[in-house]
Amino acid sequence: MEVGTGSQAGSGFKEELFGQSTEAVGRTSTVTGSLTIAGSRVDKDTFTVDLASMSSDTDDVRRGRVRDRRGRPQAHPVNTIEAS
Repeated sequence: MEVGTGSQAGSGFKEELFGQSTEAVGRTSTVTGSLTIAGSRVDKDTFTVDLASMSSDTDDVRRGRVRDRRGRPQAHPVNTIEAS
């Protein structure tokens, strides 16, 4: 199975913003990958996410913080996830 059109990857973290505790959530639709099923089990999966394209639906400050907190995309803009 391939990642389908409209798929998203997301991540969240807790932060303090203007003295209030809140949770920031970022998402990106720049996701590729595949999943292989053998019988009733996942045999192999690999997904690649472009962290630099991750954004929040709020203001520019939050968008930048979401991108920066997710693995320092300036140094590692693409993250590949493989489960075993």
